[in-house]
Amino acid sequence: MLFLARHLHDVVLIGDAIEVSVMEIGLGKARIGVRAPATVSVHRREIFDAIKAGAPARPPDHHGDSGTQGLEEAASVPGAVRRQLVLTRKKHESIMIGDDIEVSVVDIRESVVRMGFACPKDVPIRRRDAIREGTVTPGETCGAQRDHAGSGEPPVPHDEPEG
Repeated sequence: MLFLARHLHDVVLIGDAIEVSVMEIGLGKARIGVRAPATVSVHRREIFDAIKAGAPARPPDHHGDSGTQGLEEAASVPGAVRRQLVLTRKKHESIMIGDDIEVSVVDIRESVVRMGFACPKDVPIRRRDAIREGTVTPGETCGAQRDHAGSGEPPVPHDEPEG
């Protein structure tokens, strides 16, 4: 897992097509924006888990709606770029991008959101500000073993599969 501390309006690029930004920081919660191609699903972790389990995202209402509207938040025109989806997340809550990228809110303090990125090792993660400054190191990925948050705290070790 790669950890990054982000301030208001800071952007993290995942691969070539996904942007994650801090839209708002409040008391104990942050609004995280995700911009991704229409072919990539974006869900709150609890919705993602419900979809994988085959359960509706919410209980049926009095009109018999099984909650499918909540499950179709990622549907749009193929090939089109989706508008930015903004989700409110608290500490220890996360967002799933596709089936294998998880963005977690690790901590929220005044003007900083510390986020963790769990994804395949070959997926590049870049801070937009580092790209502009020319300080980004090629090959920064979710498998990186260093802390880019600037907090001085060591990162959680990346678990290597056995065998």
